[in-house]
Amino acid sequence: MHISPSLLLLLLVIFVFSPSIQEWVTQGGTAWYRPYQLWLITIIFVWWSIRRYERRQNAISEKEKSSNEL
Repeated sequence: MHISPSLLLLLLVIFVFSPSIQEWVTQGGTAWYRPYQLWLITIIFVWWSIRRYERRQNAISEKEKSSNEL
């Protein structure tokens, strides 16, 4: 199983800044949708990372197919 370096970086950033993020989300008198913003950002990042990985894999498989045909 391959873990994307950008995903590892995201996990590291979340780990390092989790106290600040938790304080920002739970601050009194703030917008109700802040936790949902974090989830949306996480979902978009993971989707983008997987999409990028799949494109790279498809490009590699296309190169292998073209080299096998020669």
